[in-house]
Amino acid sequence: MITLQLNRDYFTSYCTLGQLSDPVTGKTWQSIERPWVPSSDTVAGTKGASCIGLGTYRLTRYSSDAHQNVYAVSAPMLDVYVTEAEVPPAKQNIARTRVLIHPANWASELRGCVAPGKERAKGPDGLWMVKASRDAMNEVRNLLSRSVDLQLVVSSGTPNNN
Repeated sequence: MITLQLNRDYFTSYCTLGQLSDPVTGKTWQSIERPWVPSSDTVAGTKGASCIGLGTYRLTRYSSDAHQNVYAVSAPMLDVYVTEAEVPPAKQNIARTRVLIHPANWASELRGCVAPGKERAKGPDGLWMVKASRDAMNEVRNLLSRSVDLQLVVSSGTPNNN
């Protein structure tokens, strides 16, 4: 089994930054996500606007027209599923689906997914971003291709209001 850890350590009104790491190899990437937007209906956060909640998730290989050869995050106990077909009828309007680990540089390019990067920086507009996301994603793919039993543990560091 390969377990990636996502430790969130920097929180703004428009993004959440962290470090995605493999504790076995010591390999670490920067990460960017949407900010935490709680939902009164689910522990998963607001669909399409929020990063996912803290917890342990299963990772599975996933491809779509928009995102090929990436990883889907799921944990039914946390209301996060790979596809809408897996969502129980009672959770249809609140459950999160297609939460992916895929390349992106800015939180605005995400709808609840996690993007790895080689470094974090502020862009020309002064907003946080991750750089070399495609390169980082290729490294993540290479690591995760070594197993079919994959998980992601999401934890949080100390919130920072900058």
